[in-house]
This record gives sequence, C-alpha cells and structure tokens, in this order.
Amino acid sequence: MSALRKVKLLISCTLLLLGLAAAIYGMELNSNKIQLTDQITLTSHHPIYLQFYYLGVAMSCLLCGALILMSVKE
Repeated sequence: MSALRKVKLLISCTLLLLGLAAAIYGMELNSNKIQLTDQITLTSHHPIYLQFYYLGVAMSCLLCGALILMSVKE
C-alpha cells in the first residue's frame, strides 16, 4: 500500500468521523432539557441557525470524505 493511499484513507476516515460527530451534535443542540421538578425545567436555547450550521458542516465533511474514499484505487 503506497503512502499516498494511506494518507487518503486517513483523511477520508477522519472527515467521515468528523461529519458524523457534527451531525450528532447538530441534532442534539436544541434537545438539551433537564427536568428538575414538575415545575422547573432547564432548557438550553441556542439559535436555530447553529443547528443548520452543524448539519451543513456534517454534510460537507461526509461528502468530501466519501469522495476521497471513492478516489482511492485498489
């Protein structure tokens, strides 16, 4: 296995994992609710554009990672 192929595989796997992490974080961004009692709920309110930002980062990373992975020849 050549060094260039190893580097491409490393970059593509890193981008795929980063994209997966960004997607999970983007989906969980607005769902952080902690129920303390029946009347008190702590909620973290983030602007909605942050959720779309992280999902956009996720899609970009996943697409680039997949394209690099497909360009690696056997």
